[in-house]
This record gives sequence, C-alpha cells and structure tokens, in this order.
Amino acid sequence: MHLQAFDESLANLQVDLTAPIVVSTPAETRQRLNGLDSLIRETLPLVQKGFTGVSPGQMVQQAKRIDQNLAAAAKAQGTGLLRILALIKTAEESLEGAVRKAVPAAPAGTPENGAQPGGAPTGNAQIVVKAGGSSTPLAPGAPVLFPERTSLSSFATAGERVQALQLINVGSAQATVTTVAVQGPDARDFIVSPGCDNATLAAGSTQEATAASACFVSVEVRAARYSRPLKASLLITGSGIGSLPPVPLALTEADLTLGSLLASSGSGQLTYRFGVRNVGPDPAERTEVDAKVTATTGSLRLVSSLPEGCTYGSGTGILACALGTLPAHAQTTLTVVFQAPKAGIRVTNQAAVQSLDFDPTPRNDLKTIVTALK
Repeated sequence: MHLQAFDESLANLQVDLTAPIVVSTPAETRQRLNGLDSLIRETLPLVQKGFTGVSPGQMVQQAKRIDQNLAAAAKAQGTGLLRILALIKTAEESLEGAVRKAVPAAPAGTPENGAQPGGAPTGNAQIVVKAGGSSTPLAPGAPVLFPERTSLSSFATAGERVQALQLINVGSAQATVTTVAVQGPDARDFIVSPGCDNATLAAGSTQEATAASACFVSVEVRAARYSRPLKASLLITGSGIGSLPPVPLALTEADLTLGSLLASSGSGQLTYRFGVRNVGPDPAERTEVDAKVTATTGSLRLVSSLPEGCTYGSGTGILACALGTLPAHAQTTLTVVFQAPKAGIRVTNQAAVQSLDFDPTPRNDLKTIVTALK
C-alpha cells in the first residue's frame, strides 16, 4: 500500500518537474518532496517487519541515503528541473534497493516466477523502457533524447543533461537485468547509474511500473555542449528478457536561424520584426528570442508584442520572448514595439534565438541592428 502511494506521488512529482509549463509553485513542489520523505519513512519499517534477512542497521542506512537525496533535491530546486528529477530517481533507486534486499527471492517453480511447481515457465518476460517520466514506453528503435539546455537563459553545465529511465517487465514471467551500459563510438560521453544492475523484475503484465516489476536508471551526458551529434546506444543485458534491441541515445537537434531583424520607427515608437526559422530535423522545444535592446540616452518602454508574452527590463535592457515549440521546417515572425524616450538617439538591438535543443550551427542564431531615431 505504501509502495503504491510512493509510486503515485513520484509520478505526480515527475509531471510537475518535466511538463513544458511547470504546474506547481516551488512551495507546492517542496511540499510534495516532504510527502515523499514521509512515505519513505513509513514504508521502510513496514518492509522490515514483514520480511526477514535484513538487519535494522541496513534499513536505517538505506533510509539515511534516501533522506539525503531528497534533501539535496529540495535544496537544488532552482538549479534545473532535470537535475532534480535525477536526484529523485536516485532516491527511488535507494528505496527499490531496500525492498529487493528485504524481499527474499521466491523459490524456483512458484507461481510468482511464472511457472508451475515442477514445470517449465508458463509465460515470457518483456522489457519496455520509459524515458523522462513519459506515460508510454519508447517505440522500437526510438531514441532517448537529451535536450541541450535545462533553462533558457544559460547554457547547461555538466551533469544537467540527464534522462531518467524506467525498465518495466510487462510480460508474464520473471526477468533479471544484469547490466545497463552504453555502447558505440561516443559511449564515453555518457554516464549510467547502476540502478538496474542485477535487478530481478517480477512479472508485471502492465505498462504501469510497480516496486517489483520495474527498476530505474539515470543516464547523463558528460559535457555541457557539443558541436556534433553523439552516436551511442543503451545495451540492456540479462536473463529471461528476450531479444531486446539497443536503445539509441541522441541529442535533440534543431537548427534555428534568426533569418531577419528589421526595424522601423515613427511617432516616437520603434518596431522590430524578428524572423525565426527551424531548419530541423527535430522540433525546437521552448523556442525563445532573447535580445539586449538599449538606447544611448534614457530607457525604452515595451508597448506590445505579437505573439504576446514578451518581457522587458528597462533597467537591464533585456527582452525575452517565448515562442513555444517551433516544428521542424517551420518559421514564424515576432513583432515587438517600444516607446522611445526621445528623438535623436540611437538604439542597439543584439538578438539571439535559442531552444532546449542542440543547435548544430549556432552562429546563425545571432543578429545585431543599430537604429537612429529622428
């Protein structure tokens, strides 16, 4: 019961942390983290009382590890959503490890192993992979994608491009995962946690993960930025898992271009038109135009923007406009109108376009224009 509540709370928290628009406030997210902490504290003693073979000292040690990871997740709340998700996944891995230690392996030939006493297994195991808190498994051959940035105002730092993966047994027989490793020319550019090593997954027969039918592993990219695509795949080995093909690992790639930046003025106002295009091959998620717009004298005031939603700091001169997801091979126009403090000044606009995705040609993301107001 407590394990089920833990899984449900974790699933809700994953939605909060990975949705394109964060649906909870920092206070609500912290409250949910505290709720997870309480569930873990309640679960571990129950597991200890219900099964033998685990010392109180081992359970206390596991509880401390989980508490430390949850505390780190709460403290890191402003450093990037994917990093928080990875920390929480590590906490869940600790809980799963405690449960596996506490639950003795069922004897061979029992119904829990998918077999009848004295007979051969009655079903087959089947492993599916879910990525990034998704509710549906990856399709065969579909890659695990790693966004370039976790926030739009700064480049990612090493360790922030992380994907949390669930390996779920949806078959009718038990399976054992021996290792989860990265192979390929760029295997050294990825780090894989040992969360699924030597994990026994009970028969699940459903895509919904349970404490017994799933294990969790995080994969992160070593460096902050790459000027080339990475070629690697995730290889899952074990017994009873059938023929599981390698899972490709790839940086999402969207070649954004700031194709035009035009300015016009009149009646004390200055109008900019930004032409943005996504050459592809992937959609550009959370596309944003950022610009520093400053006058030689006085401060500008933002009058309007189309699409709406731009923000401007008159003290800093920073303009930020969120454009949402721009499909591959699509283009859009952003129009921004400023009120100038007076005539006879020069206004400089240093603009850039970016998204959550790897951009193979960042040099065409930038443009600068200087306008003299008469």
